Amino acid sequence: MEKVKTDKNKHVVCTYCDNSATTKDHVPPKLLFAKPRPKLITVPACRACNISASIDDEYFRAGLVFEGVQTENSDALLVETDVIRSLKRFEARGFRNAVISNMREVECISPSGIYLGNAHELGIDPRRLNRVIERITRGLFFHHTGRRLPLDCRVSAFTSRLLSQSKIATILSLIGDLDSTVYTVGNQTFCYRFSLARDQENSSFWVFSVYGAFSFSAITIDQRTTISLEQL
Repeated sequence: MEKVKTDKNKHVVCTYCDNSATTKDHVPPKLLFAKPRPKLITVPACRACNISASIDDEYFRAGLVFEGVQTENSDALLVETDVIRSLKRFEARGFRNAVISNMREVECISPSGIYLGNAHELGIDPRRLNRVIERITRGLFFHHTGRRLPLDCRVSAFTSRLLSQSKIATILSLIGDLDSTVYTVGNQTFCYRFSLARDQENSSFWVFSVYGAFSFSAITIDQRTTISLEQL
């Protein structure tokens, strides 16, 4: 956890709450990357927000590692060892029990429809994944605009399974086309694109890829706009 260097006369506010920022939060979470880590984006954060997010970050990483989706991403393969090690810690017993209790046996089918046997995967709680995506969205919004997303500005996160192409098309019609630039952190470990609404300063749309195998999206809605999620 890095400390924020501030001018004596300048008050820096946490990206995620109204408290003073005394640390820097990594966006996306640094534990998604194997060492040696690449240069990561950081945003101002208070100590409480930084610490409280770490449990969700660990759950997020463990969920992706044990989801059973095949990936050749080097970071994903290397952090699996870290995940197993962290689950063995005595102080992580509550987190470990939560992970194990959600494990389930599933059938593995090849793209051509061939049965490959059974495997175990984690029954992921989407709410906990979404909390991480929402925090990443607020962090990247601050990084790219230099402005903190207002706390009353709603951030809604989706997995790729829940956001159809038709819904994506609707969002883009309301906010605007995604920027053609693909931002990459690490060795294709975390990639993203985004669109900022031209006439609503806090409305935006984000698309994320993690380990080249997991896709998430997020939309921020300015409270002063007529855009609503019910339109999607």
